[in-house]
Amino acid sequence: MLLSMVDVVFADVAQPDQARIVALNAHHFLKNGGHAVISIKASGIDSTAPAEAVFAAEVKKLQSESFKPREQLTLEPYERDHAMLVVRPPLPLPRPAHLPLDARGADPPSSTRAQAEYQRHK
Repeated sequence: MLLSMVDVVFADVAQPDQARIVALNAHHFLKNGGHAVISIKASGIDSTAPAEAVFAAEVKKLQSESFKPREQLTLEPYERDHAMLVVRPPLPLPRPAHLPLDARGADPPSSTRAQAEYQRHK
């Protein structure tokens, strides 16, 4: 792998499939325990829907990928119809087949269930 694993994935792509792009990048490059920060421009995703509905739809898309929203805030009054969203991926992250688990920079998980999952994939 040419790139090392990262603590944070940041996305500001303003496309309808932004959530999918974030999820793919997080699954490939994010260390366990990391998070993603997404800048959402509502009009870049759906210019016909209210901004709040677009933000909620993006959160739902990421939740369908097992991401957990941690924080969301709008950028008003500086930017209209923009929001920042911080999400955490599921732990442990599903790893790409070409990447050994130890390369993800993961410490052994603390919960019993997570430890069993960690050992199963090790």
